[in-house]
Formats: sequence, C-alpha cells, structure tokens
Amino acid sequence: MPTRDLVRLRDDYERMARQASEAARTADAARRPGLRAQARERSAIASDLNDLIEGRDHPSARRS
Repeated sequence: MPTRDLVRLRDDYERMARQASEAARTADAARRPGLRAQARERSAIASDLNDLIEGRDHPSARRS
C-alpha cells in the first residue's frame, strides 16, 4: 500500500478517535464507556499505522 494511502488512513483514524472522544464528553453515562473504548481503539490503530509509515516493525510482530 502506498505511503500516501497509509497517511490518509491514519489521519482518518485520528479524526474518528477525536470525534469519539469529544462525543464521550457530552454523552450520557450509559454511552460514555463505549465511546471512550472506541476512541482508544481508533487511536491505537492510528498509532500502528504511524509506525508502519515510519518504517518500524509491523505492530503485531512487536507484540508477540
């Protein structure tokens, strides 16, 4: 996958993480934990994509 596509995908995930985090701040107590979890998951994906863009080892290889 070309780097520009990875960068675009990373930016999309960072945007989705910010949106979920902002939504969690104004959500009712029942929805807040789910939105926070979504924000964490999307932020982690963006971080993994950033590692791939910068040429680091594949994230799953570091976790094993």
